Amino acid sequence: MRIYMDTARQGQACPAAMQVECEFARLAFEDPYLCSLPFLQHGARVWTEQRQREFPELSCWNGSHRLHEQMALALGTRDADRVFVASQSARLVRTACRLMFRQCRSVLTTDLNWPAWQQIANEEAQKHHGRIHIAELKDLAIRGNASPQDFNELLQSQFLQHDCDGLFIPSVSSLGIRLAVAPLLRQLRNFRSLRFAVVDGAQALGHIPVSDVIESCDVFIAGCHKWLQAHLPLGIALTGNGLTTEQFASLAMNSDTSSDCHDPLLRFSQELRTERLQKYSETVNVLPLLTANSTLRAASKALNTITDSLTVRQTNRQNVADLLHDSPWCPVASTSMDCGILVVEPRQADRWNPEAITAAMHQRGISLSVYPDRKLRLSMPSQILTESELQFLRDSFTAVSQQMM
Repeated sequence: MRIYMDTARQGQACPAAMQVECEFARLAFEDPYLCSLPFLQHGARVWTEQRQREFPELSCWNGSHRLHEQMALALGTRDADRVFVASQSARLVRTACRLMFRQCRSVLTTDLNWPAWQQIANEEAQKHHGRIHIAELKDLAIRGNASPQDFNELLQSQFLQHDCDGLFIPSVSSLGIRLAVAPLLRQLRNFRSLRFAVVDGAQALGHIPVSDVIESCDVFIAGCHKWLQAHLPLGIALTGNGLTTEQFASLAMNSDTSSDCHDPLLRFSQELRTERLQKYSETVNVLPLLTANSTLRAASKALNTITDSLTVRQTNRQNVADLLHDSPWCPVASTSMDCGILVVEPRQADRWNPEAITAAMHQRGISLSVYPDRKLRLSMPSQILTESELQFLRDSFTAVSQQMM
């Protein structure tokens, strides 16, 4: 038996995404010309009916503009112009932070931010002579019993105390700490002091409902390779209003190839969608667009909604936590961890090697993430874990703890 619980790092590819990858590899061997500009712009309807039958999953591609429409709907809006895709989410973060520091003097972030993205914010603050204040929430979330409302009161207090006008926070942190972003942003906007808000949705999209968060912020950034299960990395940014959309597009499209905001796929996808193709452009990998398209199509046809899947994940989370309570492993219980991620740590393991824990778990058939401080992150599946699967998890954790001693 094997149980995959590492979705927060790399989601298992959904069947539709894998089918697209297989068909694309066959197309690249048999007739690469089929992946032409007309196909990318207008979809498989430019192929003959015979070719469409030979590549059934690729034939569901309806063009770049339709992909942007699908993404917009998945994010809770009908305005496809607000959607931007890129080969690297980090470049979308860079663009968003650059826009933020062009408008803001002082930005509040948290110690829950993903370190690489926090570093980008630090660099942009330095370039634009801005200030960053970091609210410390992690220990309070893991060691205390603070609620999302408590976090909002703390964030609101520090935002006003430091005279901030910008905000950069995650919707769900990499450890599964879920912030009540929409109520916080509404409250800060009531004070008329918030000018720009960037929300990291990497652990939220496909995991929890995000429409209220998206409608509250200026830029929401996520990706397709985690909870959406599209396999290939594809960054997504959704802008909050028309002015931000224009500014984001201008910065992304007008940056030269040496700029740290330049992303070839972002530029190419925008050119495809607007039908303003440059005569001489850079060759880009378009396969992530195709896998994302099939994944979104499959998700739109699924019987379970994100809310339904989240309920199942939360049930699994509680069941796994319960079975580990009398074991050498301690589940981290917090009212702020109201999602599909469970964090577990050894009760007595000062000398346990994180890499050895990872290897031992994988050898037992469990894929998960282990951090340098020996915290284990388990991403819950969207199907209820059976009694035999729960027993398998309990036996595996017991065996690994004995192996580490």
